[in-house]
Amino acid sequence: MKEFKENVYTYNTTSSDLVIGSYSYKNPKLTIQKGCGLKLFIDTLRKVNKTCCIIVVCNIQNRSEEIELYLKNNSANILYNDFKELHRCGDKFIIMKDIFLKYNHYKNILISDIADVMFQMDPFIIQHNNTLYCACENDKVSDKNFCGNLNRKWISSYYKKCKKGYPGKLFHGKHILCAGTIFGDYNSIIEYITWFCNINKGKTRINDQGLYNVYCRQYPEKCTILDQKNGLIFTGGAIKFDKVKLNQQNKIVNEDNFIYTIVHQLNRWGQQDIDLLKNS
Repeated sequence: MKEFKENVYTYNTTSSDLVIGSYSYKNPKLTIQKGCGLKLFIDTLRKVNKTCCIIVVCNIQNRSEEIELYLKNNSANILYNDFKELHRCGDKFIIMKDIFLKYNHYKNILISDIADVMFQMDPFIIQHNNTLYCACENDKVSDKNFCGNLNRKWISSYYKKCKKGYPGKLFHGKHILCAGTIFGDYNSIIEYITWFCNINKGKTRINDQGLYNVYCRQYPEKCTILDQKNGLIFTGGAIKFDKVKLNQQNKIVNEDNFIYTIVHQLNRWGQQDIDLLKNS
């Protein structure tokens, strides 16, 4: 990985726990749509975990001194790159592979979207059992709705590239797995990232969530997959806020009344709803 003088890898670097995500936009802002964004992500993470290492990945062309100062004040690192991304969501994994190979002492790694994520509890209380701990969405791959149709399209693109037929039985009735929050031990993460990069190389790009669903369903022994109702990561894009279960402290809880550690896709809800969660 190319080194830039603007790189900051200073804070909590000896921690065994890493949270890493990409926040690379032209003229990036700390807060974006409906109060979401980097500030909500970091503020809520640092509220529940003061010691984990945080790395924000960003293209050097999108450098922001405001964001650098904010990250410094919250003991978070930023690593720049000049990678020419062909697919903004998926290419972050190609960039992160080099980071993981260079900084390989982490025992637990959370790869997370940043723009639409907040934390309610310390994510490192999740037991990944040395596998990938998968976040299930509410919808299923075989559902005949927008989410189901879109994810089948993403998944099918992999099998078309391999010149294989779509294995409907493998995905029928299975929940969509969200690639926006991937948690696991170092070996599980690097194994998945290596598999991903062996497919998405050169000018070839297959949607990252499509590949994640392929990998996890083809290799179930490498994954821990719990129904969203019982898991600890909540992906709320397909669920209206009035259907969300809250406890007395206005935290989102699962069917077992455990607080979800991570809430993802909360920008699909209203500003008032997000403020309620943020202030809980």
